[in-house]
Amino acid sequence: MNELTLSSVGVMSGTPEHTVLRVKRLGSQWIVENCLRARLREAGERRNAIALARQCCDAQEASLIAVLSETGDMEAILDV
Repeated sequence: MNELTLSSVGVMSGTPEHTVLRVKRLGSQWIVENCLRARLREAGERRNAIALARQCCDAQEASLIAVLSETGDMEAILDV
């Protein structure tokens, strides 16, 4: 796991080399969304949502996956 923060990699500026997909809980589902907050995929479990996010990375040109805890706190940033 990489010890980067979202601000340190330019996530807010949307730089292509650091486009991020987010995995977060929404109701009873874990969702994968892009930097525009468009919902791409969803799963019943966090680990499955992370796997789905990895599958979406090429099409979304993403290089990182941000995993948020159930409370919305940043839990991990994963390189892809």
